[in-house]
Amino acid sequence: MSGFPIISVIVPCYNQGRYLGEALDSVLAQTYPHWECILVNDGSTDNTKSVIQDYCSRDRRIRSIEQENKGQSAARNRGLEDIKGDFVQLLDSDDIIAKTKFEKQIDSLKNIEIPAVVYCNYHFGKADNVFQRADRNFPMPKFILKEPLWDLAARWETDLSIPMHCFLFHSSFFRDNQIRFDERLITNEDWDCWMQIFAAGPELLFVPDELATYRLHQPSVSSNKQTMWIGFRDAIKKQQSVFKNDQVIYELLTEKLRQMRVRYGHDPIMNWAKYYLNQSWFNNMTPWPIQKRLMKYIEQRREYRYPPDVYIKASD
Repeated sequence: MSGFPIISVIVPCYNQGRYLGEALDSVLAQTYPHWECILVNDGSTDNTKSVIQDYCSRDRRIRSIEQENKGQSAARNRGLEDIKGDFVQLLDSDDIIAKTKFEKQIDSLKNIEIPAVVYCNYHFGKADNVFQRADRNFPMPKFILKEPLWDLAARWETDLSIPMHCFLFHSSFFRDNQIRFDERLITNEDWDCWMQIFAAGPELLFVPDELATYRLHQPSVSSNKQTMWIGFRDAIKKQQSVFKNDQVIYELLTEKLRQMRVRYGHDPIMNWAKYYLNQSWFNNMTPWPIQKRLMKYIEQRREYRYPPDVYIKASD
């Protein structure tokens, strides 16, 4: 990698005009100046368009695209069609990035020749003030298994969570491989996209600094368990069909689907066990050792059952 690579920032915008300025200010504040920013207005009905026009007039590196409302994945995909950069930064219109994000991540890639992905740590910001840290326990953004793709298949959402603006992707994944967000998925379209990217075997690097802030809304789609279950179920089944000839990935995805059934209340065995444990007559008539074994069984069923260590034990 030589010269000054350009970063293409894609911001899908839908009725987030009250937050969009803060997201764009965090891009304008970057200490690394070689970027372009593509704003895709996805049929907003609030003041988003006027905010977009204001920022486009401020800096020629910012440009906009207008489309009718098609959803966030479609907006991201539209932006990907227009990129000119060597790297892609995805940023939602209500989140922000640290001013040194581009500089530090580009610097980490200076000796890398093959298409790469670099990611960073992050923290949560409050809904009404993204600059004020919000406390929430969530899995750390760290790949630990021998193959990053195995981490995504086995640990996503339960032991691994990485907001999309933590990543900086080489643009070849989108430009040459034509990887896109699946507009049919109602949730977990980011995970589905990352599965496609990591299947290409990129170089993976980690910058441990907290260079991204995720605005924590309450309530949000992520709090709708039924929506999350359907979206993740459909995404997992799609990837199972993609990796049907890869025994390790297929087994990891099959176990992930079982685990998600338990988590979202769609496991009949778990539901049966919990039902009886909540019945007073069962507790009165059933010996305590049997009740204890049933409770232990429930806890074990919640856990992810990894394949043998020979496949997935961390290399370090």
